[in-house]
Amino acid sequence: MSLLTQSQIELFSGKFSEHFSTFCRSFIINKTPKKVVTSTTSTFYPGYGQTSNESQITYIPVSGIYSGIISYNTNQTQENLYEARSSISKGEVRLKVQKDAYDFIKNGKNESFIVDENTYNIISDEAIQNYLGLQYFYFTLKRTT
Repeated sequence: MSLLTQSQIELFSGKFSEHFSTFCRSFIINKTPKKVVTSTTSTFYPGYGQTSNESQITYIPVSGIYSGIISYNTNQTQENLYEARSSISKGEVRLKVQKDAYDFIKNGKNESFIVDENTYNIISDEAIQNYLGLQYFYFTLKRTT
């Protein structure tokens, strides 16, 4: 038994969905590239009595563009590079995603996340939020460049 009627649940979950779609932004997830090995024709090398199969290895990039809510933590610091007379921003962001992005993140090794033209690595496991039948996943990312 629920404290809310079905129409109230639909109204609240619809507003929560609207909030996500209003404030979400695109980001890129880069995965480990797929390695494809192809064999070329066999050639015979005189004096060795056997053929040689040469292999050609190519790497196919694997990435995806997804949407999520990106929240910058207040823990944003800068590392001074005195030799170059500049600084590098370091910090963390919290990423809130839906099921499609979560499945992509959890399937395979993540190399990097590109958020607002900056590169991040994932430093946390997912935190799951359920709200009236909606499900969102949170990850913490740390800036690398």
